Amino acid sequence: MRLATAFDGSFYPAEPDALAEVVDHFLDHAPKRVKGKILGAVVPHAGYIYSGMTAGMAFGTFRGLQPELVVLLGPSHRVRVRGVRLFRADGYESPLGTIPTSGQLAEELLQALGSGAEGPTFCEHSVEVQLPFLARALPNVPVVELVFGPTEERTVERVVKALVSLRRQHEILVVASSDLSHYYDHQRAQILDTRFRELLLKSESSRLAEALRMGETEACGAGPVLALMGLTEALGGRFQAIHQCDSSLTSGDESQVVGYFSALALLPGETG
Repeated sequence: MRLATAFDGSFYPAEPDALAEVVDHFLDHAPKRVKGKILGAVVPHAGYIYSGMTAGMAFGTFRGLQPELVVLLGPSHRVRVRGVRLFRADGYESPLGTIPTSGQLAEELLQALGSGAEGPTFCEHSVEVQLPFLARALPNVPVVELVFGPTEERTVERVVKALVSLRRQHEILVVASSDLSHYYDHQRAQILDTRFRELLLKSESSRLAEALRMGETEACGAGPVLALMGLTEALGGRFQAIHQCDSSLTSGDESQVVGYFSALALLPGETG
């Protein structure tokens, strides 16, 4: 069964030509060159008018890559999830066509995750809004989605271990979906989001986890981000910031904003 769309027409355009045009516009603003081998990215998941450019600039660097699989990590906003759930589907619907998946690699990841990671699929905007970017940047590359419940250290460790195991056997990209601070004024949001950026770029996952617990910063996709950080650290990589803003850039209202940030996870080696 293919997982249908639920957020086209609200978070992003439902009409294929309009969607392709806006996604390509965002992708075209990506940096022309990065120093290192791309392992993945942290990207936001709000409506495209607010965070599309921030996400698209990261996804644009994926053009020309040839991974076997993209592992898409996102937080669950509406459905209660315990730990992490791997979505099993025959593909993911999109106005830009069906996004394929890989039953074989999904099964390998599921086996690495262990019991309790498989369950019914559901529509979740944190992962769905990333699919049009992947459809245009990496056409025909299979995607597997992992959706996280409330962040727990043991869940993050479990996912990191599984991703490291999969990465040893296959060329994968990992995308962690997260917005940052929610509904503070612009000045306070800047403080919280800058703290997140600092700790991510220092590759200090344990310190970022502590800062999130203590309220020094915020990320609704904390589990996905910490999992990508753990994988990147295990492989000797680092992060490079791509773009940062908040919703006031579009709305003009600085009294209550949501923060957005994108970054690449990079491994030592040639640009790619």
